[in-house]
Amino acid sequence: PEDGGKPQLVGILESLAYVDRALAGREYLIDRFTYGDIAFGPRVIMLDELGISLPHDLVKVRAWIDRLKRRPSLQNLER
Repeated sequence: PEDGGKPQLVGILESLAYVDRALAGREYLIDRFTYGDIAFGPRVIMLDELGISLPHDLVKVRAWIDRLKRRPSLQNLER
């Protein structure tokens, strides 16, 4: 696209900022590991493969991703 995907990137980053706020005081999206983490987490993890780096200020999202990556059920996502 002519815009280079910038509107989509802005939307992704806005969504991740929302998730970062939602993770305040929580280890997972709904206090405990649920299907929401299973469904949404891998998509966030794969952003790096798409060349989209998580902003450093998304501290809670980064910590959540680290927790997800340590779970046996999600360890096979990384190559």
